[in-house]
Amino acid sequence: LGNDKSIDIVNTFVKLILRVLVHLLFGQVIQYKLRIVKIYIKRRKWYFNKSRECAIIYIVYTTFCKTFRGDTGNSTNNSQQEGATVGG
Repeated sequence: LGNDKSIDIVNTFVKLILRVLVHLLFGQVIQYKLRIVKIYIKRRKWYFNKSRECAIIYIVYTTFCKTFRGDTGNSTNNSQQEGATVGG
């Protein structure tokens, strides 16, 4: 968005659908239609909850850092820095 005041609504919704909704629906179908996956998840629920918790913390942390850093630069550089944060 940056300095540009116009937003391509169609493009934004297409990206949203491809990045979020398709994966969400796919995961829900697998979880509830395949019995073996449902059993596997039920047995390892603690691990799934911990990994979900860590993922949420990571997303909040990186968003917080990007927001207060005020960087609107190269996205490749940003993803490299985020990878380094996760890596150690």
